[in-house]
Amino acid sequence: MAFLLHEKLDDQTTFASAARTVTFNPPQGARGAIFYWRLSAVAGTTPSATVKLQHGDATSATFTDIDNGISGALVAAGTEILILDPVLPADTTSPVRHVRTLLSATMAAVFAFDRAEANETYTYTLSVDWIA
Repeated sequence: MAFLLHEKLDDQTTFASAARTVTFNPPQGARGAIFYWRLSAVAGTTPSATVKLQHGDATSATFTDIDNGISGALVAAGTEILILDPVLPADTTSPVRHVRTLLSATMAAVFAFDRAEANETYTYTLSVDWIA
């Protein structure tokens, strides 16, 4: 497995909104990716956060969820790791999950944050190692 590039896709401090979407384009030559979602701090009454990855369709300009491309809900500081690769066998039960899929030219990360009490805030980073 050769690494092509490490990239930070999103970095937020004391984020206080219910949702956020970040679109990005894999670099040319990338066949897979290792995503690291690090929730470094949470505050508030009922913090809970997830992120899901989506494929983009250039023709229709729409996005569809990647099967099993969603993190578990984080309710405290922690890290979720998700590998997207067209060759590795799928494994969605391990702490480091593998999803067998191709990368699309445009992708998105969709974050969902519990704001039920309106006092929850989140500090997080989403980064990726692109695999050649």
